[in-house]
Formats: sequence, C-alpha cells, structure tokens
Amino acid sequence: MAAVVTLTCGLPEATRAAEPFGTWLTEDGRARIRTERCGSDAARLCGFVVWGNEPLDQDSRPKIDRYNPNSAWQARHQLGHKMLLGLRPNAEGRYEGKIYDADNGKSTT
Repeated sequence: MAAVVTLTCGLPEATRAAEPFGTWLTEDGRARIRTERCGSDAARLCGFVVWGNEPLDQDSRPKIDRYNPNSAWQARHQLGHKMLLGLRPNAEGRYEGKIYDADNGKSTT
C-alpha cells in the first residue's frame, strides 16, 4: 500500500493538483487512500485506507492490523486506519514523512 506516495506526491509539477486532498488509488490498485489535513495542522497530510481490493482474510473476516508493533492496535481493522502519518511538503513541493503498511506492521520514511 505504500505505492500511494508515488501516486499522490510523485507527479510532475504541471499535473500535480494544487491541493493533494481527495481519494487516491494506489499504483498497484490494491487500496484507495483518502488524504486530508491532519487535524488542525494545515501543513501536514494524513491518509486513511477507505477501500481495499481484498478486505477479508482467508476466514472471510475483515483484515486486522495484526502486525502492528503497538499490541493495543493489533485488533483494529485495516480499513479505516491511518496510513500516511503527517506528511509535510519538502522544498520541491513533494510530501515526505512516515507511511505505515498494515500488511507487515512497518513504517517507512
């Protein structure tokens, strides 16, 4: 699901939207991510998983965040969780920051 960063932030200047807010399909087509301001911090971008092409596990139950390093969050559903964790625009106008992948419980920068 980390492919969303390339889609939302890696567009050439001429084609990039003035505001990166909306719902974006990841490059691999596995998820849709809703991007919005992080609360009252207008400079930060957060993103939430709002659709997945395989939302159920092998037992036909909603996928959960089982690999999250925070054991209190391991039972939460993957749909609806925050994936883009307060990205900020850099000098080139691209967004940088942490991206959380519930498929493996890892965050990347």
